[in-house]
Amino acid sequence: MARYASLPQDPVEIRTTPTVKYGYDAIAPSGCTAPALTINNGIGRRTSMCDAAAAEAWSYDAMGRAQTDRRTTNSIPPGTRSTGTTWTAPSPLLAIQAAAW
Repeated sequence: MARYASLPQDPVEIRTTPTVKYGYDAIAPSGCTAPALTINNGIGRRTSMCDAAAAEAWSYDAMGRAQTDRRTTNSIPPGTRSTGTTWTAPSPLLAIQAAAW
């Protein structure tokens, strides 16, 4: 029968999962300040999200494709950035326009 020396146990590391809140149907979740954005066609879709790093809001076209994405960051440098998406019929992506931070 083999004997093994007991090894010191590693210290217990406690990790917490960051809180992420989601909003649907153009209703922001409580305790969340989503970036200012006019939400189009948001019924039945995720329209906002907040976590410790940022807040984000989405607007959609009539076919349910993401049309505008606005994100406000809490990092350095803080700020708001909007991304617009242009689609052609019936669905190929034509262009993505993003503003610089």
